[in-house]
Formats: sequence, structure tokens, C-alpha cells
Amino acid sequence: MLDSLDLELMQREFEQLWFANHEYAYRYAYHITRNPDTAQEIVQEASVRAWVAFSNGKFVPERTKYPDDPPRAFRVWFLRIVHNLCMDELKLIARLATVSLDDGIGAEEDSQELGDIIPSYECPIHESIEAEEFVELVRRAVNGLPSPYRETFRLLLKDKTYEQIAEILQIELGTVRSRIARARKLIRKFFELHYPEYLN
Repeated sequence: MLDSLDLELMQREFEQLWFANHEYAYRYAYHITRNPDTAQEIVQEASVRAWVAFSNGKFVPERTKYPDDPPRAFRVWFLRIVHNLCMDELKLIARLATVSLDDGIGAEEDSQELGDIIPSYECPIHESIEAEEFVELVRRAVNGLPSPYRETFRLLLKDKTYEQIAEILQIELGTVRSRIARARKLIRKFFELHYPEYLN
């Protein structure tokens, strides 16, 4: 186990490597996501993950293509974390635009489908609306949910079953159902208040 001095030295080393690369990481994330806020959030999350891995000795320059250049080795290592988070975000965006807009959420759910809350791309009103704009509205609606509902709903959008969500969040299955039902009502309310034309 690291003592306080070793931890302090390790933290200083990490900070030096991070400061040398975080702007590059941000540009990389922005290049992929095309959204400055999303890119910033991804870099922040990647930084936390990188520090946890770094403090556990998982950054080893000798195992990279640049064993004699720690900053460059760190960049490659750090960007891999950023890249993976970017891919997760793109998958989530695609999921926001397509998941269960017409299909059912799951057999265990007996309330309305997500398609009853968020209008489908099949609707005529969306024929003249750019997909990116629609996805951004859905993202805003989901991001605006209170934390418990948001984290639960985002897991649903990532194709997690109700049972998996319950296990991940360490909550009862009934709590998962109630949170998702509440999240749906709040999302519908968002569209009713701000974008009623999106509703059927």
C-alpha cells in the first residue's frame, strides 16, 4: 500500500503528464463528438479513470510503443481511455435516437413504450428535422432528469435489462420500474412544455 509520500509523488507525476496531454485529449474528444460540453465531460471522466488506473500501477510506459518517452506514452494510453468513452457516448446517442422508439422496452414493463413518450422518426413531423437536432433534444430531456432517474434511464438506453439495472445500481426491481416510469413522465413533460409539436 502506498504511503502518503509515495502517493504525493505519484500524483505529481500524473499531474505533469496530464497537463501535457489534456488539451490534446479535449481536441480529440471534440473531433469525435462535435460537442464542446460533451467533449469536456468525456475528458473529465477519462481523467478520473486514468488517475485511478495510474495510482494502481496500470500505466507502464515500457509496455507501450514509447518506453523512453513517458509523456507520449501517456498520451497514447490516455487517449485510449478517451476514445473508449467517446465510443460509448456515440452509442448512447444512437440509442437515444433509435432505441424502442417503435419497439417495446421489455416484457417486464407493463406501462407505455418509449415510443409513446418520444416521437418516432417514422412520424411525418420528423421528415424535415435533422437527426442531430432531435437527438440533442432527447439528450437534453434525459440530462435534465433528477439524478436517480437519469442514471437509471441511461442504463436502460444502453440496452440493460431491468434486472441488470437493479444489480448495477443495487436497488430493488420495483424501484427500477418506478424510476423508469417516472423518468418517462418527466421526459414527456419536457416535450409538452417546450416542444409539444414533437408529440403525436
